Amino acid sequence: MGTSSTFSTSNSHVKYNIKINQNWQSVEGNYSNVSVWVDFWRDNSYTTYGSGTCYCKINGTIYSASISPSQKITSSGITLYSQTLNIYHEDDGSKNLSVSAWISMDTPLSSSEQGFSEWLTTIPRVSSISSINGNTIGSPITVNINRDSSSFTHKVDYVRPDGEHVRVGENIGTSCTFTPSLSDSNFIPNSTSGTAKIYIYIFWKYIYR
Repeated sequence: MGTSSTFSTSNSHVKYNIKINQNWQSVEGNYSNVSVWVDFWRDNSYTTYGSGTCYCKINGTIYSASISPSQKITSSGITLYSQTLNIYHEDDGSKNLSVSAWISMDTPLSSSEQGFSEWLTTIPRVSSISSINGNTIGSPITVNINRDSSSFTHKVDYVRPDGEHVRVGENIGTSCTFTPSLSDSNFIPNSTSGTAKIYIYIFWKYIYR
């Protein structure tokens, strides 16, 4: 999905970079499954090896991997840190993932903390009203809902012409049918029509028509 620029170390011939891959997403859980790699290599034919630690900060949390002398840094390159984990998105479904890395070895070899950030694919977080069938007091009205996941449920409110919210549906999936009371016509005296609204609630958001 994304690769950082090339970072330097205390050895001018040893370089590294960071790779981020977004594997899959959970719409219901509002998170992405992400893999991170930290790769090191030399820009010449020599070899660097020893004991130490590769550090990686992912989304603000520091992780580490031990390095042994058998893990040799050559011109072919080697991954000294890798991890797959779930990254939770913001309430609106967006997420800018920040990753940094650094190394400390007894060769000696070290680096400062260096990194980059990558925007993950935004996870849809709202449902929408696809249609409303019916518009007469005392007759059935059906609200049809498009939802981002089959696990999403909604609360549906009918807002009378006087502004009062009336709950007409709980745990609604894709459709809700209700009948406004004939007594609601009392809120529009001397008139043949009036205005009402339909609200649907999902998680922390709402929309209306």
